[in-house]
Amino acid sequence: MSKTQIPTGGIADDAVENTKLDLTSDYAFSGTITGDNNNLVPLSTITTNNSAVGNFTFDNVFDSTYESYRILGYVAPDTSGNPLQFEWRTGSSGSNATYTSTNYNWIHFGARIDNGDGTGSDIAGDYSDSKAKISAHTVQSDASSSYTAFDMTLTDPRAVFMSRCNWYGVTTYQNASSHRHFNGTFGGSMNADANATGITFSYTGVNIKYGRITIYGIKHD
Repeated sequence: MSKTQIPTGGIADDAVENTKLDLTSDYAFSGTITGDNNNLVPLSTITTNNSAVGNFTFDNVFDSTYESYRILGYVAPDTSGNPLQFEWRTGSSGSNATYTSTNYNWIHFGARIDNGDGTGSDIAGDYSDSKAKISAHTVQSDASSSYTAFDMTLTDPRAVFMSRCNWYGVTTYQNASSHRHFNGTFGGSMNADANATGITFSYTGVNIKYGRITIYGIKHD
């Protein structure tokens, strides 16, 4: 007698081995596989394409739901001569403000190469600054071909679990001087609790003309 349907209890545990189900093969599924194994939850994205904006400001994006956040971005300035930086945003909807107190400590460590094949190490930083730099030096403007790319992680910007926020990441960008290309790590900490609810990115005094930045919440088991 043939059967087209097997009862739920009709298959013993481990009854189907890899000799019957080859997991190295490709299979087509017509249904939906449920479950979420992605620990990065996209929260907010800002983008611009050949349209100058003064900054990328994310308000009310940090709360007690996540203790850590990852930020991926690339942004090009419309004018050469300024570094990419970030500042915290504080307050709630309708009363958000930029945190400019001199409580940011930031450090960069990396290397550089110029158009004459000259290379060297690069160390920069500032203690008790009014902002935190992602590119330690000025960034060249060349339409959409010269920009700062970065990947950074923030730990507890709201100071829910720890009393100070730290950050760390990697960055790469080009400087107008001898077309120097910089690549390295960056990080920092705060001298005081900013209780940040958001963050703003900008090139000091000039606009962002191209780019995209996305903030993700990091889920912890």
